[in-house]
Amino acid sequence: MRDWCPRITKTFINQNADKYQHELKQVTRIAQCPDCQGARVNAKVRSVKIGGLNIADCSAMSVADLQDWLGKIHDDQADTILQDLKRKIVNLITVGLGYLSLERGTSTLSGGEGQRLKIANCLSSPLNDVLYIFDEPSVGLHPHDLTGIKKIFKGLRNKGNTAVIVDHDPELIAIADHIVDMGPGAGREGGRIVFEGDYQSLLESGTTTGRALSDPGVVSEPAAPSHGFYTIDKVNAHNVREARAKIPRHMLTVVTGVAGSGKSTLIREGFMAQHDAILLDQKPIKASGRSNLLTYLGVFDPLRKTFAKATGESPSLFSFNAAGACPVCKGKGVVTLDIAYMGDTSTVCESCHGTRYSTQALSARYRGLSIAQVLKLTADEAMRQYREVLGPAMQALEDVGLSYLSVGQALDTLSGGELQRLKLAKLLKDGIHETMVLDEPTSGLHESNILQQIALLRSLIANKGLTIIAIEHNLRFIGQADWVIDMGPGAGSAGGKVLFEGAPLALMRRNDTPTARAMNAYFGFIKDAAVQP
Repeated sequence: MRDWCPRITKTFINQNADKYQHELKQVTRIAQCPDCQGARVNAKVRSVKIGGLNIADCSAMSVADLQDWLGKIHDDQADTILQDLKRKIVNLITVGLGYLSLERGTSTLSGGEGQRLKIANCLSSPLNDVLYIFDEPSVGLHPHDLTGIKKIFKGLRNKGNTAVIVDHDPELIAIADHIVDMGPGAGREGGRIVFEGDYQSLLESGTTTGRALSDPGVVSEPAAPSHGFYTIDKVNAHNVREARAKIPRHMLTVVTGVAGSGKSTLIREGFMAQHDAILLDQKPIKASGRSNLLTYLGVFDPLRKTFAKATGESPSLFSFNAAGACPVCKGKGVVTLDIAYMGDTSTVCESCHGTRYSTQALSARYRGLSIAQVLKLTADEAMRQYREVLGPAMQALEDVGLSYLSVGQALDTLSGGELQRLKLAKLLKDGIHETMVLDEPTSGLHESNILQQIALLRSLIANKGLTIIAIEHNLRFIGQADWVIDMGPGAGSAGGKVLFEGAPLALMRRNDTPTARAMNAYFGFIKDAAVQP
């Protein structure tokens, strides 16, 4: 048995793949190293100290605390290293990551934290005349956090670089020197440049984006909760200490606060540990590359059976995973060539032209279309063509704003925001849970799409009596909440407290938290104030 241990450890335990994780958890356990106590460095390294602290102690500090500690060190020999280190730490603090420790594993960072880490690294670069492209850098960020991000972008520009930002956030759009607006719609209805110019011209352009930015919305004035409350009893996890809160039943509650303030901890470690609820986040759906919207929504089998009944063929002929698969590419749609000393090269299959189906499957038609042509239809087109089979599923996609997607689109090509909305569409089709938690539901959404999403959530509450909890930063969305729980005041050890519970208007009137101040600025000054601060 002793001879097998190293082989088992190397083959299974030390692999990063998730393939055996479920089985391994049943026979293994992870414990802190008794020698280094989790420091991960040997005794000799731990014995070297500056001001009573070794390198492991410094790595365990928050970045903000490390900055204070470095300020106390004065050594001419290390001055060059110290100055470079201090500059990098300042950049991390500028983007709002002062609460993180240097030992924190990058795999444990949220999407917003990872994005800001990359941005801070860009500012540390001495290069100029470089083109930087940032894809939705505002994801996961509170308006308070965007202050530092905007400084980063302006700093890159002022150093002689070009920054291209792909984003929906009104604050980032407003600081741009030049704006390119795409549209007018999504999917096949988009793909065209509908505007180019400065911010003020965009507001006056009449495009979907211009109209949305010109109207920040209003703050709702909800009735007092009348169905009782869910209570969150004493949460102690991560940076949240002794936190308690209440959430009204059959209403829309939004949990706000700066990034890292403890919002997710309060809900995931508190509410969801104490109450039955379903979570919709943006994590990828566990499925193979052969899965598509129809398979996920559970309507591909009925569609194949419909084709089989109409054509007299076997249902398996209309599956690219079974009898209908192209014999050349085996239903993949592409052929991968493994060339020695070079990376793999994939080309569209010349036999099926990427459809994945055999000639026999492509020749069978129902209502004038082959099964491959059906998979290329948008949800809206599929609804009209095959309503009796696909109607409820396609209606759910339309309700969540995904009617522009092709029904055969692979799941691994969807964005995080699209995945979350797809999960919601499946719930709409199969049956809604009484209590739902949405983790940043507006991520990746245009302001006009956010209006559609708010209307959908409102209808679910009104018609089905749901309780919906959203962890969110978007100010338009927060303004439409029935109840707000504001966390903070800062991030990491400076956060973790419930600062406010109540209606959005009451939070704005207090004007004593980062969220309250951001809401007053947004609703009060971007346009004629819907609610005066």
